[in-house]
Amino acid sequence: MMLDTRHRRFVPSVAKAEKLKDEPAVITKARKSILKNAKSESLPVVVRITKERKSIYIKADVDMTEKEFEVVCSKSSAQKVVTMKNKLQKTFDLIKTTVHNLVDADSFTFDEFKRKFYNLKRPDEINLYKLWRNVADNKSAGTKSSYMDAYKRFAKDMGGKVRFEDIGRTFVSDWQKKMEDNGLSKTTANIYLRAFRVVLNEAASQELIKTDTKALFKKMAIGGKNSYNSRKHEYLDVPTWRKLWAFYEAEGEGNEIYQSWRSDYKRDRMNALGMMLFMYLADGMNLRDVINLRYDDFYFSHNREQFRFVRQKVAKRTDAEVVFPVLPQMRTILNRQALPEERGGLVFGYLLGKAGKIDDEEERRLTALCNSVIRERMKSVAKAVGLDVEPTPTWCRHSFASNLIQCGVPKDYISQSMGHSSGTTITDNYIDRYSYAQMVDYNSRLLADPQARSMEQLKELLKGLTLEEIMTLKNQ
Repeated sequence: MMLDTRHRRFVPSVAKAEKLKDEPAVITKARKSILKNAKSESLPVVVRITKERKSIYIKADVDMTEKEFEVVCSKSSAQKVVTMKNKLQKTFDLIKTTVHNLVDADSFTFDEFKRKFYNLKRPDEINLYKLWRNVADNKSAGTKSSYMDAYKRFAKDMGGKVRFEDIGRTFVSDWQKKMEDNGLSKTTANIYLRAFRVVLNEAASQELIKTDTKALFKKMAIGGKNSYNSRKHEYLDVPTWRKLWAFYEAEGEGNEIYQSWRSDYKRDRMNALGMMLFMYLADGMNLRDVINLRYDDFYFSHNREQFRFVRQKVAKRTDAEVVFPVLPQMRTILNRQALPEERGGLVFGYLLGKAGKIDDEEERRLTALCNSVIRERMKSVAKAVGLDVEPTPTWCRHSFASNLIQCGVPKDYISQSMGHSSGTTITDNYIDRYSYAQMVDYNSRLLADPQARSMEQLKELLKGLTLEEIMTLKNQ
């Protein structure tokens, strides 16, 4: 078998023919013109592969004239020439490697080479993209949606012709950087990379790749709670939530920005804020859980003072229930926005529109759409109230955890209220343990006068005592 590079030049047969006897001058002139044009015409550079006196020609994606090809084949060190040489060499090396791999496997044929080199598929062949879809299909509806989001992002960033042999540490790093350059958050990029890692683990188990998948993602910190740390601060403190509640309770009364809105604009923005407040007060509920919340027997048997639900995210893995009280503020929201109380009926079912009974995948799609609408409408609310941030539904869950832990509420209560398994550390991913005021108070002690500090502690202690208890201490 032989591989070599050649500049293929096809010249019309009339140009090759010897001069005919008594050939008219006009024909001779035409023949010379054809030869001249052939030398200046750009033609594809190809790599020839020969086996048993049969050959195929593989284009190198470069067109050149004969003169240009001669320059490239020379010893010129001009930058442009060197760049072109490197490009041609890279193509040749790739072809050579593909051929040698097939020969070593005793499976070389021209058709098999083309299939491998051009990434052509047999009907029964498994490639990276098909494997990715297969892995996603074997997941639950929610996880499948996440894996397919990662799949679409991968195809958009890296193209649709990635082969298993293309994947290495540099390839994974390149995709991570490309997502960063395209403005994806670290959390989202890590979710996509974790899905990719699972797909590659499956590829390794099927011996489709021989790379150590652990090495591909080494030191990338895409798993575990570190990948969520950047979201701990996506929460609103208690004074801010009080401000939002006051705006909702008064229905924007006295707010100039609110008064400038159209009536339908006011209603939509207030409903969005109502959902945010309800999720925050209802143990940091996810929007999908709010949409599925029902007036069940538990609600009526507990005098309409408590709701019960099982988190949709873990419904198939655990039967742990979450119970939360209906605070007075939540009753106000229910009176304004909830559907009429009907045993077994949905509380906020109208959020799904007229979809009726739907499957998990469609419910997730509509929930995501509803989430997006709330996010967009909260931008206007944030501006009207004077916030420097634009909170989203995710912030409700982080706010619930962080504000309660900062108020001294036991972590066990918070974990149970959020539907987390006992003994897990996942609750920590949602908690910003100390407020700014608490950090200032604690760090100020680094230079505080010990005597003044002791006096402050004494005053704090005395605040909780009655006059009689103080007098008793004085007399001791």
